[in-house]
Amino acid sequence: MDQLAVGDFGDKFYDVGYFYVLIPSASDVLKYERVEMFYHREPETRANFVVLMTESKKRIALTPLHLLPFGDCESMRRSVENADGIEQLLRSSRFADRAKVGDCLMTVDDNGRMTIERIVKIGRQISEGIYSPMTVTGSLLVDGVLSSCFSQVESHTVQKVSITYG
Repeated sequence: MDQLAVGDFGDKFYDVGYFYVLIPSASDVLKYERVEMFYHREPETRANFVVLMTESKKRIALTPLHLLPFGDCESMRRSVENADGIEQLLRSSRFADRAKVGDCLMTVDDNGRMTIERIVKIGRQISEGIYSPMTVTGSLLVDGVLSSCFSQVESHTVQKVSITYG
């Protein structure tokens, strides 16, 4: 993320000038979406992170006040099955530090399909570098886990509306 620039493209093409991040657009459809801006891009800032590990060993580290869609596994599975399910999950995002072992996250499996996975371990770490790229949908996949682009205010919808119309 420290090499990512607004408008860049591709996972390894940081110097090309256009960067797109992978996001889900339907239960089994992934697409690339352009990074429009950064809320945070502070490579030298040390911060506390919540580290969540899933049953397939996916790992995501976020600041405690970063928004993340997580919750009851069966409810999340049902949400993903309908056309607006991913957006519904994002609207229900909460602060990462509220996640508990046994809650579920939305992830991408090895075949590129969206799936629901249980959190099996939660840890904390102090790391250097805070990055928060912003996409039009307000979401992105981080290390195979669906995340909101937003933090600090516990409402994905309010922040998305303020960016869209602000």
